[in-house]
Amino acid sequence: CTPCTLHMGYNKVLAERDERLVSVDTWAEFVPNLNKGRLLLVPFCGAKQCEEAIKDKSKEESADAEVAGGLKMGAKGLCVPHEEKYNKACPATCIFPGCGGAVTRRTMFGRSY
Repeated sequence: CTPCTLHMGYNKVLAERDERLVSVDTWAEFVPNLNKGRLLLVPFCGAKQCEEAIKDKSKEESADAEVAGGLKMGAKGLCVPHEEKYNKACPATCIFPGCGGAVTRRTMFGRSY
């Protein structure tokens, strides 16, 4: 295994991830994109109870939908990217309906398989 081969493998995986990564600003966009197997960059307040509510509501709204990969579990927060390119035009309030919590950065949400 050469460093060049490792670099090519890393670039391939990175490109595949980037193809699935989408910025989502409204709840109406959240579940449809999640059901397509995408990773979502969303405005999120960071509150644990809000993350649980997002998980429950996304699972509930996916119950009757066709889902990429077939799994219909709820979404969960995966990480908070530090690179500014992931935080462009980030809304100031949380994506979850009725939350209204303050947001400074996007959080990556997705399903863990």
